[in-house]
Amino acid sequence: YSITYVSEHGTAPANVAEAIALPATLPTIADVTGWKFEGWYTKNTYEESSKAVGGTPLTGNITLYAKWTDLNKKTITGVTFTSKTVVYDGTEQSILIAGTLPTGVTARYTNNKATNAGVYNASVTLSGDEYNSLTLTATLTISKATLSNLTFEDAVYTYDGTSYSISVVGTLPANTNVSYTCRENSSIRNEAVHAGVYHITASVTNPNYTTATYDAVLTINKATISDDGISFSNETFSYDGTPHTIEIVGQLPEGSIVTYTCAENSEISNSATETGTYTITATITHQDYTTKTLTATLKITASDDERHITYFNGKLYFANALDKDKFYSYDSSNGIEKVSSDTPYNFTVVNGSLYFRSYSIFASSIKTLSTRVETVASEKGEYLCTDGTYLYYAVNGLTQNKSGIYRIDPTSSEPTPTLISSGKAKYLQYKSGYLYFADGANGWKLSRVSVSGGDRSLVVDEKINCLTIEGNYLFFTVNNLLGDYIANYNLSTNTLRKLTIDAGSNLTIIGNDLYYLNVDLVTSSIFGKGIYKVNAYPTGDRQLPGTKVIGETGENYSSLTLVDDQIAYYKVSTQMLCLFNLDTEAETEVLAGFTAPEVTPLSTGSKTLAYKDRLYYLDLYNDKALYQVNTITNKRNRITSNKVSDFAIIGDILYFNQVSYGVNNDLYKVDLVKGGAPELVSKNDCVDIVSDGTNLYYVEKNAAGVRTAIHKIDASGTDTILYSKGADYLTYYKGNIYFVDSKDLLKISVTDSTNTVVTVKKGNMDTFVIHNDIIYYRHLYGVGQKKLCQMNLDGTNVIDIMVANTDPLKIVISNNTLYYYTDTVLGTSGIYCLDLANQTTPELILERGSQYFAEDFTVLNGNIYFVNYYNTLGNSHLYKVNIASKSVERIDD
Repeated sequence: YSITYVSEHGTAPANVAEAIALPATLPTIADVTGWKFEGWYTKNTYEESSKAVGGTPLTGNITLYAKWTDLNKKTITGVTFTSKTVVYDGTEQSILIAGTLPTGVTARYTNNKATNAGVYNASVTLSGDEYNSLTLTATLTISKATLSNLTFEDAVYTYDGTSYSISVVGTLPANTNVSYTCRENSSIRNEAVHAGVYHITASVTNPNYTTATYDAVLTINKATISDDGISFSNETFSYDGTPHTIEIVGQLPEGSIVTYTCAENSEISNSATETGTYTITATITHQDYTTKTLTATLKITASDDERHITYFNGKLYFANALDKDKFYSYDSSNGIEKVSSDTPYNFTVVNGSLYFRSYSIFASSIKTLSTRVETVASEKGEYLCTDGTYLYYAVNGLTQNKSGIYRIDPTSSEPTPTLISSGKAKYLQYKSGYLYFADGANGWKLSRVSVSGGDRSLVVDEKINCLTIEGNYLFFTVNNLLGDYIANYNLSTNTLRKLTIDAGSNLTIIGNDLYYLNVDLVTSSIFGKGIYKVNAYPTGDRQLPGTKVIGETGENYSSLTLVDDQIAYYKVSTQMLCLFNLDTEAETEVLAGFTAPEVTPLSTGSKTLAYKDRLYYLDLYNDKALYQVNTITNKRNRITSNKVSDFAIIGDILYFNQVSYGVNNDLYKVDLVKGGAPELVSKNDCVDIVSDGTNLYYVEKNAAGVRTAIHKIDASGTDTILYSKGADYLTYYKGNIYFVDSKDLLKISVTDSTNTVVTVKKGNMDTFVIHNDIIYYRHLYGVGQKKLCQMNLDGTNVIDIMVANTDPLKIVISNNTLYYYTDTVLGTSGIYCLDLANQTTPELILERGSQYFAEDFTVLNGNIYFVNYYNTLGNSHLYKVNIASKSVERIDD
């Protein structure tokens, strides 16, 4: 290496040295006259941090700079460069020299300015022609500031199925990050859906601020399960040696767990076989709802259930004990005839028409009998009575505030109920502008209320049963701690008379006598069970039992009713309905030789849909009422008492089109997760119900059953017409409504305000499904000739999947497998499946043969469920077929 100095150093540039090829160690250069060697530097700025250490082994090529001090130049003094510490405030900070620079000296700063928090090593180089250069160093420190004006507060909500959260509130500086952790559940941050107490920590970080942590509590309280739409009712069964069960009925919130306990026998829950009365408590638990307990009575008797009987227009109408209490009639000319599958209660006659309560565990209703049975009102009314114009009834809910006495005009096309009085009530009877009843809001004591409404008033300060009215007298059984007895009450004199020491039911006035079923434990055990009578109008109290009129040894009786000039009743031992002539004492067994027929209903179409582990279907044996089946236990619940013409399950909402009066159709909805009472959606006759996630779409039918238009109901409830023609097979897929009209496949974009109709395929198709952007459909290509085809969403690339002997009446796709039911003259009809990934030969799941017809079916959990019908074929029962084993089971027994 070599160093070349400027001659005599008189003009030696103080900050310049020549590059050298370094040896293994740094050389040392001796001072030269007038110059002092200060050392080797790696930078020509001669900063302290760049000073090379002598003797350090070096490799490779590097440029070093020799620093010299001109001993003939002055030294800069009187100037300082001091370190500085400040707190971050978002503005630029700097450090500068202090003191007075000599004349001709300039300062050049490096890294002496900054805004963000941190430590900055600053330097300043002072230089001038007459002075040796001087480099000073200092530290600029910007400390992190403290966050302020931020809050993180507790919040309390009530569960409703939506997500709730808590967040840091306030103005956050730029580049701030907030992270949340939950102590109870590491998988969530600061939001939760389910009920619980969540301790949340918020950590707020920013490079210019010290990290801040906040703690708060997010509380989601449990909601209350609604009383609406559910019931847990007392049930009485006839002993038949098999277990009988009572259950919660209605749509409970999804995820509810119901446990049952029996007060009388801890070994049973809600099912019993032996005769007796069992007090059952149902406890409903749910992680998001407060625990609810309901109590009902399960009673198993020796078949002495009361079945309601009446005489109207020359016929005896009754609930037939030999055919599951279905509605029947009898007269001497026509014999026994089935009227309907209703279970009739509380007959009454208004303006020459017969009305009754049709019982259903979920949705009872009030019906009338004209040329056929028709629904008057979808009300859970009981104890029907009339003033000759209006129909009065009681609704007894789970609580007093869900109960009341109501009035309707039964001749109205759609009667609107009017509340007369709130609170539970039994045994309603009308007399002279008042309704008399047992008041559930006052210990079931005999009370009355004006038909115009107002407060209830006490008539007799006694708990009563079995109220009836004849003339100006009330007749009832008093439930007294000292012993039950039958009494009358004179409305004219306000006088109470004790008629007998017996406890009686089915009180019936015939002439001056009161007939009744003796249910008194003491007197019936002495004199025998049976039908008794007693003077209905004594002048004083009687302390004796009545006189037995009918009573075979060992026999029991139920359902005593006056029928014209005879009395009707059931014999418990044989479930025989009898008529007894009081004059001749001749007994006629009305049901002698009767065997309940199984009449296969004529199918007008059914439907099946799945929701989780539940199957919903229209029961053809019960006038297409909507039923629910738990597919794990095969237990059924009746959802409606009335006919349903169509239904849909969209998300967690069940929509059903319920029929009233045979022609009036109303669309209702009920939340399958939260439960509750059905809510009216539309007064139109709505079928083919679909949704795009925001709006509801349906096809309207007119009074003649003809499809007339496609409608849209938006989120506000506004109903508009999209397409003013009939349509079938309404389907929503990726922003479009697809449908068939006159065998053409059409579509309308849900975002097109002009409702422009686009033709996808012209002619020759009807039923179809859409899966993975492919339309699978039934192609009609000739008289009696059909085939299963597929095409793209725009109608292109038509492919015949199955041609020969295939008529796909129903197409379902599940887990990328296509299932279809074909019914053809040639080939083997039945349910088939086809793997869409391979599209090999279809596999026969169930051969139709002469007994299985699946015009409608649903695939659920490895099974195919179908209502067994096609046109007039099939027995209309509900079946399931296991896809793997192909075994078949009827599940609606």
